[in-house]
Amino acid sequence: MTRSTPTPKGTAVHTLFRHYFSTAIALAATTATGLAAPPTVHLQPNAPRTVVVLDTATPPVIRAGLLQSTLILLPAEEKVATVFGGDTVDWVSDGGHVASRFISIKPKLANSTTDVHIVSDHGNEYTLQLHEISGDEDPHFDSKVFIRRATRPRRPSSRRCPSSFPPQNWTR
Repeated sequence: MTRSTPTPKGTAVHTLFRHYFSTAIALAATTATGLAAPPTVHLQPNAPRTVVVLDTATPPVIRAGLLQSTLILLPAEEKVATVFGGDTVDWVSDGGHVASRFISIKPKLANSTTDVHIVSDHGNEYTLQLHEISGDEDPHFDSKVFIRRATRPRRPSSRRCPSSFPPQNWTR
C-alpha cells in the first residue's frame, strides 16, 4: 500500500482562490477598458453671426454646445416679450430680470434638438431650431447670434386715383 504525502490543509483552497482572483482582475480590466468614456471633445465657440428670419422659410439652425451658453440678440429696437421653448426640460432659456433684447439658451442634454419661439415687444415672432452639437464632428458652437428680420419686398400699390377725381383737384 502506497501512502501519499498529505497535502497541507488549505493549499487546494489557496490555489483555487488565486485562480478566481486572477480571473476576476482580468475581467475587471477588460470591462473597465470597454466602458471607458469616449475621448472628450473640447467645444469651440464660433465668431458671432447674424441669422435672417423669414416667416415663410425654414427656421435657421443654431448650433449650441452642451452646458455652453448661446446668446441670442433681437434687433436693437426690439425687446423680448416672451419665449416659448419646445423642450423646457433639457434646454434652459433666460432673458434676465429686466426687459432687454438678450436671451441666453443652454442645452443640458447631449445631441438634443428643440425649437424656440421668441416674441418681441413689437409683435414680431422669431422661430429658431436649436441643435446640441457635442456628437458632431465639428466642435464649433454658436456663442452669439444676432437675429435680423427679413425685409419683404414692397408690392406696388393697388390703389389708384379714380379717373373722375384727378390728383390736380386734390385740396390740401
